[in-house]
Amino acid sequence: MLLSQIAASAGGVLYTDGEFNGVAVDSRKIREGNLFVCFRGARVDGHDFISQAVSAGAAAALCERRLDADIPQLVVDSSVLALQQFAADYRRSLDVKITAVTGSVGKTSTKEFIYAVLSRRFPTHKTYGNMNSETGLPITLLGIKPSDRAAVVELGMSALGEIKALSDIANPDVAVITNIGFSHIESLGSQQNILRAKLEIIDGLKKDGVLILNADDQFLRQAKEALYGSRQILTFGIDSTDCDVRAESVCCADGGQDFILHFPGNTFRAKILCEGRHNVYNALAAAAVGFCYGLDAQTVCDGLLDFRNAPMRQDCYDRDGFYIIEDCYNASPASVRAAADILSRRSGGKIAVLGDMLELGDYSESLHRQAGSCLRGVDSVIAFGNFAIDYISGAVDAGVPPEKCLACSDASEAGRMLYKIASESDNILVKASRGMRGEDVLKTFFALCEGEEV
Repeated sequence: MLLSQIAASAGGVLYTDGEFNGVAVDSRKIREGNLFVCFRGARVDGHDFISQAVSAGAAAALCERRLDADIPQLVVDSSVLALQQFAADYRRSLDVKITAVTGSVGKTSTKEFIYAVLSRRFPTHKTYGNMNSETGLPITLLGIKPSDRAAVVELGMSALGEIKALSDIANPDVAVITNIGFSHIESLGSQQNILRAKLEIIDGLKKDGVLILNADDQFLRQAKEALYGSRQILTFGIDSTDCDVRAESVCCADGGQDFILHFPGNTFRAKILCEGRHNVYNALAAAAVGFCYGLDAQTVCDGLLDFRNAPMRQDCYDRDGFYIIEDCYNASPASVRAAADILSRRSGGKIAVLGDMLELGDYSESLHRQAGSCLRGVDSVIAFGNFAIDYISGAVDAGVPPEKCLACSDASEAGRMLYKIASESDNILVKASRGMRGEDVLKTFFALCEGEEV
């Protein structure tokens, strides 16, 4: 691409035109030939890192002031808005069908399921990592190749208005809302406001686009009724018998789950290679998207088998004689319950290591107690962070012996405590919000298992 193409979309003053082959907003992640987008963040100003970006191979800069660097530059009033406008124009120039996914829980896993299904038939692009923000989404869209025929993008948010802005940029053909939970309730105040925020995905949805909703979610079911007749809507679910795509007779099998997939006009036996009822919902959302893209049920079922989750999202594996459920990317009441359900189905010793769920505001204490109350059948609980006592209070109410419930200050201390109480063949769940660095529990634990000093 050319810097002058961004100028054509967003205006600004161009100081020498130049080519670039990718976009980065972090000077540490620049690759040879990238465009470096400089903007003022909450803590640092990207403009101050231009020399590092150039040394790393940046070919051009999108910036808000002229920089002392010998590379082509486009100076604009707002680098973020210019990037967004360019990405929106680029998206509309492509012959590609885009699915956008949002929801309180399961966005990334659902996106990966959709990618697995669509890539069975089409060259498909997807959001990588956590590129679902005001800068991440435009970068994701600019990564779509002209040869791609499908794309699935994730839309994240923490406040009202953010999903609207992202949906307007992505202009999706299909929009998926996975569920309405408690994530970001600290800033939004209520689940009704969370529903309002998620429904903003409709604002950018094409007029003939399809909205896909979880019929088993009470808030989304109400939304469907309110939107009836104004939008084309598909629903998915397990308990609701009137939804368009449904799973029936779900059962665990060989480290995964089998179920009967009721697909419009057809019924198939489907299988996914992951555990947990929540993953059945994610698979059903992907099946509904597949239907919107004209895929037959067999292609959808084959795609569901291709699903592989993103790192640190319910990554299950054996190591050093232990079965590990590593789910450290994020945490909410619903995702803690889902992870605890997987742990409860394992045979042998069960240890849950739980870190704080963040951004719950005034609901924090009660929601941590509720999450702890889901630990029925767990032998030991290690909780770390500011709400460790609340987790433990709920776990004791659920029947976990008080002497088996241990509170720690941080992830490293929790790892040392885990080393003291774990026995070979135990099943160990580690679950926490990203800011709690739950992966450090396992780093410390396995270092001690291998005789290292920590």
